Amino acid sequence: MTISLHDVHDAGRLVRWGLDVKAVPGAHEEYAQLLARYRLEDAFRETVLATCAGLEIDVLSVDDQGFIIAPRMGSIFSLSTMNDWESGMDPQSRRRSGLVLLTIIAVGYPTSDALERTTVVRVRVSQVERALREAVRVIEDAEPDDSEAQTAAHEIGLMPPVKPGATRQLAKSSTLAAIRAGFEHLVDAGMARAAGSVDGDPEYQLLDRMRVNVREMVLPDTHVTLLGHTRAAAVIATSAATTEPTNEGALA
Repeated sequence: MTISLHDVHDAGRLVRWGLDVKAVPGAHEEYAQLLARYRLEDAFRETVLATCAGLEIDVLSVDDQGFIIAPRMGSIFSLSTMNDWESGMDPQSRRRSGLVLLTIIAVGYPTSDALERTTVVRVRVSQVERALREAVRVIEDAEPDDSEAQTAAHEIGLMPPVKPGATRQLAKSSTLAAIRAGFEHLVDAGMARAAGSVDGDPEYQLLDRMRVNVREMVLPDTHVTLLGHTRAAAVIATSAATTEPTNEGALA
């Protein structure tokens, strides 16, 4: 197989587009053309894969949504969304933010099968808040008293849903503010986008990049257990919400 300098250059360009988490092929002609070459030309695809391997980057998915890649741990590109967000946080904030993100994942993808479907996923802040409260109860019932999960659940349980700050913004010590921060972080990482609101309840769309990253990520055993708890909580919270009586007069 003969590889030209032009092919090497183009392989690097495709990796560059993959690292731009907010870029979509439909908005960039070069990106779309390189993606088509990757899918149609065996030699070019092998060149791209070799480039990624040298940079310690895994190719997670290649489709119309884009060239979805993830740096391996230790790669110079491995400032992952979680690590980047949590840098500078104290241990308490890290525990709480981790539980919030796992709850967002649980609400958006309540089962492993949901990670295989490419349907549009929209999640409201209030849905996550209800699931987070239920997760506190599930974790407190299931986990040992001295576990990190128990500590995180206890800390979340002490937070009020809403706590106005001095500047009329939600104080960081409220669960709604923590959830909004979690969603905004995912937006910055190209994994979600704001989708307006329903009756004042902010809604976010989880993008395909989010689905693929969650499907492919390898979690520590403790996080796997926590994700199981938050998924169970999300199912319980969703069931409770759908059986709550509605105020028909308010909808008229």
